[in-house]
Amino acid sequence: MSPCVKPSTAPQTLAGQFADEESGQDLIEYALIAAFAGFVAISGIRSLALDISNSVNTVTSEMAAAVTPATSITPPTAPAPAPVTTTTPTSPPSTHHDRH
Repeated sequence: MSPCVKPSTAPQTLAGQFADEESGQDLIEYALIAAFAGFVAISGIRSLALDISNSVNTVTSEMAAAVTPATSITPPTAPAPAPVTTTTPTSPPSTHHDRH
C-alpha cells in the first residue's frame, strides 16, 4: 500500500466508493447549476425590461395622441361681438299733469 492512501476500516458499498471518487465533481456541478440559473435570470430580466420599455412607449404615444388635436378638426370660433348701438339721451317722462 502506498503511504498516501489510508486503508479503510469499514467496508464501503459501491455507492460509497463512487461518492468518494466524485467529490470534486459536486462543486463543479453546483457551479454549473448556479451559472445556468444566472443566465436564465439575466435573460428573463432583459426580456422583461424590453416588454416594460415597449409598454411605456405605447402609453406615451397614446397619451401624446390624446393631447394633440387632430388636424381635421377645426377649433371652435369665438362668437362675433354684439354690435354697439349709440342712443341719444331722452328726458324722463314728466310726472306732473297739468290740470286746468
